[in-house]
Parts: sequence; structure tokens; C-alpha cells
Amino acid sequence: MKTTITSTADKIGISQGYLSNIVLGRRRPNPDLALKISQLTQTPLETWLFKSEKNLELRKKAVKKRLQSSPRNHNPVWPS
Repeated sequence: MKTTITSTADKIGISQGYLSNIVLGRRRPNPDLALKISQLTQTPLETWLFKSEKNLELRKKAVKKRLQSSPRNHNPVWPS
């Protein structure tokens, strides 16, 4: 199964758009959702709870890394 932003969002029980907005720093997840995302992406919980330039870059890298584990991903939703 290929990994996409949509399948990643489905795995944590949110929409693709909501996950994309979290990754881009437009939305802030609640602590429970932040925990799910951090566990799925194997990143520190603080990365998802606190908005900072450093954390925004870490978020993008973490999700991109997860998506790149699939050789056929064609569904990025944020700029490089």
C-alpha cells in the first residue's frame, strides 16, 4: 500500500486538509491528536504542540519522510 498524506490522515482519524494545515502551522492539534501524530511520525510531541519556525520545518520533514517511504507517492500538499 502506498503512503499518501490522505492515508496518513486516515490512519490518525482526521482529514487530509486538516493534517496539511497542521503541518503548515495553520491549525494547532489538541494534545491527544498531537500525540497520535508524533507517534506515527516518530517525532517529539513538542513538534506538534508548539508553533515555531523550527517546529514547522520538523513537521514538514517528518511527514515528507513518512510519505517518501512509498515509491509511488504523488500527493504532496505543501511546498518544498
